[in-house]
Order: sequence, then structure tokens, then C-alpha cells
Amino acid sequence: MGFNASKVITNKRLDGKTALITGSNTGIGKATAKELYRLGARVILACRDIKRAEDALLQIQNEVRNEDKVGELVIKHLNLSSFSSVRKCAEEINLKEENLHFLINNAGVMVCPEGKTEDGFETHFGVNHLGHFLLTCLLLPKIINSAPARIINVSSDAHKFGVMHWDDLNYEKKRYSAIGAYAQSKLANVLFTMELAEKLKAKSVAVYSIHPGIVRTDLGRYVDKTFFWGAHWITSLVFMPFYKTPDEGALTILHCALKESDEFSGCYFSKDREKLPQFVTERAYPEVVHNIGDKTINWRFLESIQPPKVVHVRCLDVITKENIFSQITVRFHTQQILAVYDRFGRLIHGNEQLPKDVLEYVVFEKHLSNKYGKWRIHDKIIPSWMPPKEPSRKTHIISE
Repeated sequence: MGFNASKVITNKRLDGKTALITGSNTGIGKATAKELYRLGARVILACRDIKRAEDALLQIQNEVRNEDKVGELVIKHLNLSSFSSVRKCAEEINLKEENLHFLINNAGVMVCPEGKTEDGFETHFGVNHLGHFLLTCLLLPKIINSAPARIINVSSDAHKFGVMHWDDLNYEKKRYSAIGAYAQSKLANVLFTMELAEKLKAKSVAVYSIHPGIVRTDLGRYVDKTFFWGAHWITSLVFMPFYKTPDEGALTILHCALKESDEFSGCYFSKDREKLPQFVTERAYPEVVHNIGDKTINWRFLESIQPPKVVHVRCLDVITKENIFSQITVRFHTQQILAVYDRFGRLIHGNEQLPKDVLEYVVFEKHLSNKYGKWRIHDKIIPSWMPPKEPSRKTHIISE
């Protein structure tokens, strides 16, 4: 069955617009490039392997050969594991391109063996986050001058299991975990999106992070090497019923790129065309665990400033349509005290005399298909200044 961007948005043309897509020689990057090219955009295929990029260019042109008013395809070399390559690519774009309306940071690696980038960073963090971070920063003046513009960071639902090891981002102090490293890099994508959106909110540049779904691509090419021979085949068999095609996986990217409104800039989009921000738009970050053994924390609740308010409700299916659960996000506006002292008793953060206003977001979850289901506190999203303590991993059941 045919697929094109009309499934996402109608009567939209991108003539005169320029888009750069990393990793666009295969998978959802290639599928996204095809649709933007179909709509008349000048699409820059920023890829590590020039030969594969050339093959992808010819395939895209062949697939839309019967379309009228297509755009233009251009190839640029980009190796995200090398800062020098990123700088060279950005320099060429800034020099030769008049505008850049769409930056789609799509390329990435997943569960690869332990290793380092050319610049000495853990491979997942270096390629998936730092390479794109540097590219975005170098192209930002061009993007701002081209506004209205969009920056889209392809993350993953794996970010929900990620932990930012701020004192050991390269896994040099702890045992290497391919899955943990991948999840950390995807969480970094989401946090980067939130902060960048905050800084660009007055610049007419919207920033989104997205989860494309479980897509059949070559992203899992390292699975056998990392785990054991045949692991890729087994995981493919398990996820077979849930696989999307690359064209289907591109839907969420296309929605964020083509939708008229800049609403929800900074949010995380999951599922096809659904606005599902997993983090609130206020500045909220995961807890930072750093040197907790050497610190003394004085943290206490004072009072509620406003009654709790429901800010987000959603219902989703889990694997099957019969297994439905709902989530309700409630905002609590309170006053609290925080003071953190080092091991010598010196105040290093906060103040015991000055209360702080706190916006806390608590996510409550319940399986609706089970009549005996209980509401549970599923997750808690808190401000960055909260105490650096270990977050609870328990599910708290609420009595009805």
C-alpha cells in the first residue's frame, strides 16, 4: 500500500525550504528525506557512508519519479563520532546554504560493543548525543535566521529507563552496559530538547524529541556482536508483530516537522501524530546522584500554595487493545526548604531561611481493563534543585 506525507498533513508544500537529515541513507531517515523531497524541499542527506548515501539518493528519486514538483537532494559527509567531521560539515552548510528550516537529528547507534569515539567519548553518548549537540549548536545561527524553523531530535522510549551518570558518562568507573549506555544517550536527547526549546522560545524555532516506534531498520546491527550470535534474530522474532516499516516510523517526525503550530515545543512525541509529552514544559529534570555520602541534606515541606491540578490525561494500549491503562498527571504547587551541606558542614546549595516555590508533577496510573486494578504512583517528575538522593524505584499503590 502506498504511503506519503498526506497521511500526516494535507495541502502542504515545502518549496524554497531546506532540510538537513542525519543518517538519511537508510531507515526512517531515508523515509523522511523521501517525503520532504516529495513536498518540494531541498533535502541534505548528511551521512557517514557516501556510497550508501548515493544509492539512497537514486532510490528516493526512483520511488517518486512520477511525482510533480519534487525538490532537490544533496549529499554531505558527516561522521558523528568525529567532532572534526561535524565541524567540517557544519562549516560547509553555513557557507553554501542560504537557509536551514529543518534540522532532523536522526542518525544513531544502538547497543554496540564497548568503545570510544574519535574524541574519547563512550560511543552511544558521543554519536547519539554529543555529535548532534555540536552540529545543532554550530548550525543554530543559520536556523534562527531561517525562522520559523524546526529542530527534531530522534530519541526513543528507552529514555524512560535511562539514568544520567553525570560523574561517569563514559562508563569508566562502572561496568559497561550497552543497554544502559543507549538509554542514557536517548535521555540526553530529551533533556537537550527541553533546554534548547527554553532558550529558543522567543526565536520562532520549535524543538521536539520523538519516539518513532519499533521500526525495522539496521539500527540493531550490533546486537549479535554485543550479546551473542543469533541475538538479533531472536529479538527480531519477538518484536515481529509490532514492527513498523520505515515509512510508518517517519510519521512522528513528519508530524512535528509539518504541523502548523509550534505548540508543545520542548516536548517528547510518541505514537503516530499524538501529542504525548512525557516531561512537562516547565523546567524539570531527573534527580542528580552525585557524592551523596559526603553531603548532609535538610529538606522539608512547608505548605501547599494551590490545590492540586490535573494537567494531562491519556489512555494507551499495552501490546493489545484489550489491555488499556490510563495515566493522569497532577501538578502540586508547594513551598519547601532545601539546604545541602558538604562533609565539613559548609552550605553548598540552597538556604534554610528562604523557602522555594516548587512545581511537582506526579503521574498516577491504573489498568482500566482490570476491574480490580488500583491507582499507582507511576513516576514523579521534580525540579532540578531537589535533593540529590536516590529516587524510589517502587510502585506505590493507592488505597481506594
